[in-house]
Amino acid sequence: MTATACSSGQDVAQTSDLLVTTVTHTGGAAPFLDASGMKPGAFAAIVDLAAPWKRDSFGALDCVVIDDFVQEAALPNKLCDSAFIHGDLTGLVTGQLQGRTNPNDRTAFVFWGHALGDLALSALAVEKHREVESAF
Repeated sequence: MTATACSSGQDVAQTSDLLVTTVTHTGGAAPFLDASGMKPGAFAAIVDLAAPWKRDSFGALDCVVIDDFVQEAALPNKLCDSAFIHGDLTGLVTGQLQGRTNPNDRTAFVFWGHALGDLALSALAVEKHREVESAF
């Protein structure tokens, strides 16, 4: 991995293959990241209640997954518009949701940051690491 200095959060979103946002939710900061500016093939792990993201921009992504449909439906403050959500972790695990279908798909996992989401994301990161390692 290499580190590159960027002039803004949006610059990071436009140039990164993998984004993990963990901005502290203060309730006062305006969203500053636009998902429509993510580069082709990029993945965003959004673990901060989507606080820094312009939520309407999630509609530009090819696949948005949340941790749990039932939990999301019961909460008054939604992570994003339900029209933008393609599935949840259960769908990914059971194969009901395919997830990325094209290498250029821009995808995101938007979740509340509960332990279930942390565990699932960790398992996916390890799996991806093993795939990359075996390719060499």
